[in-house]
Amino acid sequence: MRKMIEAGSSEFWIQVFVAAALVLFGGLMSGLTLGLLSLEEIDLELIKRAGDEAEQRMAGQVEPLIKNQHLLLVTLLLCNAAAMEALPLILDDLVSPIVAVIISVTAVLAFGEIIPQAVCKSYGLAVGAASAPLVRLLLVICSPIAWPIGKVLDKLLGHDGGRIYRRPQLAAILDIHKDMGQLTDSETGVMQGALELVEKRVVDCLTPVANVLWLRPDSKLDRPTVDKLLDSGHSRIPIVRDDDCSCMGVLLVKTLIRHVNYHDVTAPGPLASSLPMSKAISVTEDVHLYDLLDLFNAGQSHMAMVYPKDAQASSGRGDQVCGTKIIGIVTLENVIEELIKHEIVDETDCWVDADKQCQPATEWRQNHAFSIAQLVRSATRATMSRRQLPRVTSSLSKPLLAESP
Repeated sequence: MRKMIEAGSSEFWIQVFVAAALVLFGGLMSGLTLGLLSLEEIDLELIKRAGDEAEQRMAGQVEPLIKNQHLLLVTLLLCNAAAMEALPLILDDLVSPIVAVIISVTAVLAFGEIIPQAVCKSYGLAVGAASAPLVRLLLVICSPIAWPIGKVLDKLLGHDGGRIYRRPQLAAILDIHKDMGQLTDSETGVMQGALELVEKRVVDCLTPVANVLWLRPDSKLDRPTVDKLLDSGHSRIPIVRDDDCSCMGVLLVKTLIRHVNYHDVTAPGPLASSLPMSKAISVTEDVHLYDLLDLFNAGQSHMAMVYPKDAQASSGRGDQVCGTKIIGIVTLENVIEELIKHEIVDETDCWVDADKQCQPATEWRQNHAFSIAQLVRSATRATMSRRQLPRVTSSLSKPLLAESP
């Protein structure tokens, strides 16, 4: 029968110290297994970019340790197993086998598993950074055994390069943050709209040509025609040829203020084609909205003419697509609505109520704002009433175009 060490002797206290050290060492290995292996490279990258100075420093210390997760896993488990297996051997010299089992199970469960893992779950980054020198030493010591096993695991299970979220997963994460009160509905909609915009094309938000207000090049801008344009509330009107339904350019409604003559209703006006026009962007219906947004951002125009996908549309310089008819238009507002996932209701739009009934834009303007036509007419009348400005008065008295045939 094995003789136990006498209680109170120096050898006894040395054995007690060794047993306590083994429990604490095993507990540290168990906690680091949970704490370090629960950290992903993307988590550390986020901390390095958005954390405070202390967090960034700790992330830099931990990041090299988790590069090879299988090697780290085998090393930590090997050290934990060695400590836990050595503990009963030490306790055998101090107490009876039954007491040794009770102490071993209790100590391991409380101080070797529960407490270390609970601490490392909450403070894994801090504990991992503090233990980084020890872990690096253990990786070297255990490498003869841990490295081959880690390589086998890499070969069988693959090397985990870190968690990367796909776009649907990112959208779901935003929904979760919204449900938890971290984001508002508007913030979530804008971010999800930005994620979805890369998959959307021009055809998803175009206005069909049948619903577009446009003018022919030979249209005469007399007062009834100008009133119609102003009442529409649109700031840009495409000038489209009848023969091939191609766009010559875009007329800015604000330029009409120089040609409106409210004193002479019958005065003819210039042809639509004779007024200054901006170049029209030409795109096909399969162009991505992100690409179209880049064209709008270049400042060439805020309106694009959309052609069938088999047409050879220009990249935004306003060149026409010969022999191909326009199927619709897309404006910057349409793209922004797709981006924010919300309808922009202004004084020219209709809105849908609870009964799915459309309220006319004119009624909307009466309740909410002045129309563009009201503002332009007011500015025109105010300008024409200033007789001390003959140059302006004479320019506003230029003849208008007759009604389009």
